[in-house]
Amino acid sequence: MKRRISTEFWGVESDILYSVRKKEFYFYEIEFEKIHRKYGGRKYYSSQTGLSGAGYIEPEEKDNDIIFFGSYRIDIKGVEQRIKKVYLVREDGQVRQEGKEIFGYVPIKGHKGFDFDFPVVLSDGRKVCFVTEEEVQETLLCWNEQEGQTKEFVYFKSSGEKELLKWELFNPHKFTKLDALRFVDLKKIKENQEIIENHKEEDESLFSRKLRIVREKGEKKWFHLNKNNIFDYFWAKDPREIKGGIVNGWNGNGKGFFWKRVHDRVLSFMEIKRKSLSKGKYELEKISPDWVSRDSLIWVEFEEDLEILEFYSKDVSHFQEYFERKCLEKARKDFIYAIRQHKTKKQEAREILKMMEKSKDIPIRIQDSLEVGNCLRGTEIFIKENNISLDEDGYVYIRDLLENPNIKNMLNEFSFRKTISYKLLSEED
Repeated sequence: MKRRISTEFWGVESDILYSVRKKEFYFYEIEFEKIHRKYGGRKYYSSQTGLSGAGYIEPEEKDNDIIFFGSYRIDIKGVEQRIKKVYLVREDGQVRQEGKEIFGYVPIKGHKGFDFDFPVVLSDGRKVCFVTEEEVQETLLCWNEQEGQTKEFVYFKSSGEKELLKWELFNPHKFTKLDALRFVDLKKIKENQEIIENHKEEDESLFSRKLRIVREKGEKKWFHLNKNNIFDYFWAKDPREIKGGIVNGWNGNGKGFFWKRVHDRVLSFMEIKRKSLSKGKYELEKISPDWVSRDSLIWVEFEEDLEILEFYSKDVSHFQEYFERKCLEKARKDFIYAIRQHKTKKQEAREILKMMEKSKDIPIRIQDSLEVGNCLRGTEIFIKENNISLDEDGYVYIRDLLENPNIKNMLNEFSFRKTISYKLLSEED
């Protein structure tokens, strides 16, 4: 006996079919011919643009091993996903449409099909599993036996009361490019949505919308909406009102800690006399290396571009202490490197090479280059010209640099020697 099952694709969405027996996924928009050869039926409609269409499959009951899956987009920002219930399956390959509801999501690109560099996601609302295409069937069969790592998420109720959500993540280290929380059941938490819908934003500027800060109507309560539309910050006063410590025409001159709001960022800066750091231990008065200006011999500075929510969710003293530590670290590195500058370029390159041989497991990141004064654009050009490969966390290890065929040319570059010296020599002090 045959059963007719509708299939379709539209916009950037498409029905996604999963064969339990073959452990394969099919993207209807692209693979409809293959699907109809296997499961019968036909595609009976296609729009003039070819971007939408409809059909049906008509498999024999004994051959119907199909489960329809949902999807999530990986080619655009934001939470874009289509929900579909999937079910536990029997070992004989037949679908067992009973028991706990499980939702399945396959990674797709609009009109381009699957991208299995990202995981297939299975979730019952409180447990999320990241799996490969080949692991889907086994995971469904053994769902109740899958034990995930307990995760916690802090959120706020409309009353301003803090709550804790606990859930599980299976295979947390297998795929690091995906936010698992988007696949957790957040319906109860999103009771706050009523506040958002009833709220009339007083400041309809792009800046205000970008911050995603909303106020409960008639109440002195301000909340921040994260990308899952959950309140993850709460304030009793409007955090967009900046008070105190602002330096108009901020240019970083003079001793102290300064900050200036620029749209949704906070430019923060500290300038401090070297002799006030660690009792003058890292003063450079007796050394005048070419790369350090006279002002830099007297002062040391550090600056950073912070997110506004990060900055104003903490006390200013927190960042002041943080910047003082960074200034002390920079003064120490300046001192060490200045002493080394009395050597010739060849002598220094040979010494750095020896140190690199002894420190092969130390990672180098772009931020290390920026912290010694190199610019971002120059650093990126250097990486490209020398075919330096960064891992997914943005690191390259010393051992990889040593194996790079361009290592001699890299050591001829002052900016590279300075970066490596700062990284390796700071640990000797």
